[in-house]
Formats: sequence, C-alpha cells, structure tokens
Amino acid sequence: LIGTVPGGASLVAGYTAVTGSLDRAAAILFVIMLAWQMVHFYAIAVYRLKDYSDAQLPVLPVKKGVKTTKKQVFAYTLLFLFSASLLTWEDYTGYVFLAAIIVVCAIWLKSIVQDVPSDEQWGKGVFKASLSVLVVTSVLLALGPLLP
Repeated sequence: LIGTVPGGASLVAGYTAVTGSLDRAAAILFVIMLAWQMVHFYAIAVYRLKDYSDAQLPVLPVKKGVKTTKKQVFAYTLLFLFSASLLTWEDYTGYVFLAAIIVVCAIWLKSIVQDVPSDEQWGKGVFKASLSVLVVTSVLLALGPLLP
C-alpha cells in the first residue's frame, strides 16, 4: 500500500503541471491509480506466491492467504470503477468515458471471479488483465474530456 503513493502521485503531478491546479480531479486520479496498483501487485503476489514465500517476504497472500487476497483484489477493482466513474459524475469526462470504463471493469472483474485450475494461473490472468486496463484507462483519460 505504501508503494502506491509514488505511483498515484505521478498522475497528480502530471495533472497539476498541465492544469496548474490541485483539485478534485487530482484526488480522483490518485485513488484510481492506487486502486489499480493494488490489484496489479496482488495479482503478481499470487502469481509468484512461491517466490515471495521462499524469500519470506510478508506480502498479503503469504501472510493472510490467497482467498483473502482475492477478496481484496475484488474490493480494489470496485474502488477503481467507483473512482473512475467519479470523473464523469464530477463533469471531467463524458458518458463515453463512463461507458468504456464500465465495460473495461466488467471484463477485469470477470478475470477476477472466474474459476481457473490454479491460483498461479489466476494471478497471471489478473495481472495481464490489469496491464490492459492500465493502457485502456490511460487512453480514455487522454480522450475523456474530448468525448461526449
């Protein structure tokens, strides 16, 4: 969680540099990135659980188990969806952005709740999905204010 601060701060810094203001949109961008990073990292931690366990690194799936981690991933994905939706509700983006984010998150959530043969495969699948979510979200953030 601590490591998400620099990742989220980079979006805030870029936004602030471009707009010249530190406002609600900056805070929303920070939360979006925080939520994305948590899902992304937890997916890596599940995917590489044996490595983390062997190295005795106290990541969530090692300390609390994969089942708990999957619940956290689900919750952070919902936080991502909620916070990204706020950009539309606060009039920073249009409804095309909102519709696209809902579709992206639905696909992401499907990868999270699907039943797969192993936790390693689950982690790898969610990790790959999170990369796609980041790319699509970045494009949507750039185009969002221009779309209806």
